[in-house]
Amino acid sequence: MRFIPGNYVIDGLINLLEEADFDFDLPTYLIWEGNTMYLPMRSVKETLAQLRTHLRHFHLSLDYMTEDVISKTTGDVGVTRLAETFGDMGAPWVTGIRDVQALADEMNLGIIENIKIADLHRAYWPGRRLASSVFNFYSICTVGGLRSNGDYRRQ
Repeated sequence: MRFIPGNYVIDGLINLLEEADFDFDLPTYLIWEGNTMYLPMRSVKETLAQLRTHLRHFHLSLDYMTEDVISKTTGDVGVTRLAETFGDMGAPWVTGIRDVQALADEMNLGIIENIKIADLHRAYWPGRRLASSVFNFYSICTVGGLRSNGDYRRQ
């Protein structure tokens, strides 16, 4: 595991990796947590495309909110209030993902796992009350890409 400091959107993800002597041919696992909802969709897609183009074989876990959270149309007052609170703090959520499979297909990535945080809560803490209903609209997805032949394969 290696920490590479920098702003991957401004400095360029691939540039940062190159400067850190990253080996693009090694199988790689990346955790991209707490990012997608703060970036425009264009930046999300650019980041995924850079990884897909430059890394030989990788898995990436990312978290995301649904579009309903971003547009404040979940019908849940608490979720709307939470989204507004982040905006009021200067950290607005700007991107939600309606269909993660469509995004993965567009980016030529395979989905390994996609699960709502609420479902993880129920699986690991059965009988416990969900702390916030936002977890019904918040998911973690692991995707994978393989550069060598253009097709994704689990390995």
